[in-house]
Amino acid sequence: AGLPLRAAPIVTVDLFEAGGVFEESNGVPVANGGLSREEMAQVCNSAFTIPSEVGSTGWYRESGRESNGACRERCAALAARLRRLAASLSTESETIVAVSHDYTACALLEAFFPNRADASGDPNRKFTAWRHYNTGCASPGAEGVGRETRRFHRTLRE
Repeated sequence: AGLPLRAAPIVTVDLFEAGGVFEESNGVPVANGGLSREEMAQVCNSAFTIPSEVGSTGWYRESGRESNGACRERCAALAARLRRLAASLSTESETIVAVSHDYTACALLEAFFPNRADASGDPNRKFTAWRHYNTGCASPGAEGVGRETRRFHRTLRE
């Protein structure tokens, strides 16, 4: 067993895997709302904050499958929110940790480091600038004014 995580996790409804939560019905993606508030409360302990956006029908509000372009837009807004949140931290020991799957992590990193993004400009292009293969862990940080650095800790692919 590891050390306890001394944090108050917050469920964030805009941090989900690219594509969203959907099922195929006759070849058409149909949205599935995801876990409801009650279901989420059952799987998360009381330390988790579940936002008001999670209701009795879940949290996913799209009508079907999210496009790669919509994922990139969502992650750009999320990156801006995370930057504001990071600027408001009161001590150096406070940390923001965002947990997601491969493509959303890639889209989020593209938003933080646009110079690494594919230059084609097609918002629905595949996620190729960052290759985590569902196992990567990136810890971007800032050193000095305006100078961003990238440190990566990668696990081995099985």
